[in-house]
Amino acid sequence: MSPKISKKIAISSTIQIPSPVQEACSKITTAGFKAWLAGGCVRDMVLNKPPRDWDIVTNAPMEKLTTLFPKNIEVGKSFGILKLPPIQDIAIDIAIFRKDGEYKDFRHPDKIEPGDEQTDSARRDFTINSLYYDLENKMIEDFTGGYKDIQSKLIRTVGDAHDRFSEDALRVLRGIRFMAQLGFKLEKDTSVSLKKNITLVRHISRERVREEIFRILESPRPLVGLDAIAQNGLWENVFGVRRVSLPADLRQLRLTWTPNPLHWLCALSVTGLLGDPQKEPEDLVERLAEFLKLSNHEKKTISKILKVYSECNKEDLEHTSSPIEWIELARQDKSLMDITKSFIRRARGPTEDEKQKAITLIEQVLRWSTIKSEGIDLPGAPKAEDLIKNGVEKGPKLGKTIRLKQWEVFWAKKPGM
Repeated sequence: MSPKISKKIAISSTIQIPSPVQEACSKITTAGFKAWLAGGCVRDMVLNKPPRDWDIVTNAPMEKLTTLFPKNIEVGKSFGILKLPPIQDIAIDIAIFRKDGEYKDFRHPDKIEPGDEQTDSARRDFTINSLYYDLENKMIEDFTGGYKDIQSKLIRTVGDAHDRFSEDALRVLRGIRFMAQLGFKLEKDTSVSLKKNITLVRHISRERVREEIFRILESPRPLVGLDAIAQNGLWENVFGVRRVSLPADLRQLRLTWTPNPLHWLCALSVTGLLGDPQKEPEDLVERLAEFLKLSNHEKKTISKILKVYSECNKEDLEHTSSPIEWIELARQDKSLMDITKSFIRRARGPTEDEKQKAITLIEQVLRWSTIKSEGIDLPGAPKAEDLIKNGVEKGPKLGKTIRLKQWEVFWAKKPGM
């Protein structure tokens, strides 16, 4: 096969390359080697978006790189990558041009060997991530047509799509993540192959699945990513329950703020997309914790939000908790309550009456959370001394009675009263 010729492209980007990155490249070129920017940072420069990380590729051997950069992090050297300690909060990875060996674990090559620009670009996942930028000549080096795909807003694998996905199963989720981050579409053959290879995701560690899902939920278009996960048959692999698409009203949802990943997980849970929030709340949380490696804080928050349907049941006062807990949650994170309320309106499963009670509860919580005084003052609720005078004994029973009385007053206070 004849070698591919690089297409050289001049770009005018408004992105300033940080001085630590320029200095690292200069140190390598001064030593007589190539030093090009590579991957996502070049893609982002073309899109005039600030890169999250900076990657440099070079034909310098690793032994030379460790001499040029004696202060480095050990992780990655076996894969031909030299990580530098953050400089001015800028993360820099320097990799050798390389050729990958066989991928037997669906994630990493068994071995790598030094290569050149062509072998290095050929091993990358998507064409939009296979561009290089030559700082000295201020030109893009494009061996795969990635620049044109960026202009066309297409996500296309480098070479054969099946080979790329079967080499590294994480690329299945990465392709969807780029849809959510960039607003691009999957190229036809890439889309077909991605869907055929979804079962490979089971070979990925749950920690890496969590990382990709959280990055999708942090993206500008999380609902695009979530719908792609569902439509490509990945929902069960990611969340442990079956779903083939997002409801139409959710696909069209527009929010005026940016929820974080935990907000989204609470919202998806309460609306019934991750399991039945009324019949199996504990199972739902434990399954999510297993599939997405949730922290204790994340588990507790989702569990609390899932109680919204039982907490609003006025006839079950003996089994409700104090509204003070909800008020504190609303004070800590108003956006969480806002998105929960929005998704309850779209919930599948609860009756309209149950949903309205839950929404009323949250509206009241948000109202009372604006109280500025220290502690919670519910006008009309009895004081401890009044209950003692009426024969309630001090101790746990007194505390429980106060909470129940507070709840009665709290629930009776409708917004606007």
